[in-house]
Amino acid sequence: MPAFVVCLPSTRFRGRWGCYNLSVALHSEETDIMDDRKPLSIEARIKQIVSWVSRIDESEFEDQVLIREELGIDSLMGMEIIANCEKAFNIRIDESLFASIATVGDFLRIVRDLCDEKHQY
Repeated sequence: MPAFVVCLPSTRFRGRWGCYNLSVALHSEETDIMDDRKPLSIEARIKQIVSWVSRIDESEFEDQVLIREELGIDSLMGMEIIANCEKAFNIRIDESLFASIATVGDFLRIVRDLCDEKHQY
C-alpha cells in the first residue's frame, strides 16, 4: 500500500528534512516493516519500526538516546510508531504514554512489558 508522505524542512535533527507519513501505512513498496519472515527480538523489531518511521539509522538507537531532543521524533511520528508497534505485537499502547517517554530505552521497556503481559511474542 503506497503511503502519502509530506516532507518539511526541519532544523531539529541535523538540518535534515522531516518526512511524515500521513496515512500510517504499515506496508510500503520500498520497505515492508511488517515482514514476519525475519525473526527479530522485540527490541530489534521496535528499533526497525522507529527507524522506518523516523528515517534514522537503527545504529543511532542507544537506550539512553532522547527520543524528541536527539532523534527529533514529534507527536505525529510517535503516534505512527505506536500504531505500527500495536500492529506488530498485537498489543494496545495508550497514546498519552508517548508524552512521558523520554528515551529509546523507556519505550523499549514499555512495549516489552506489554508484550510480556499478553504473552504474544
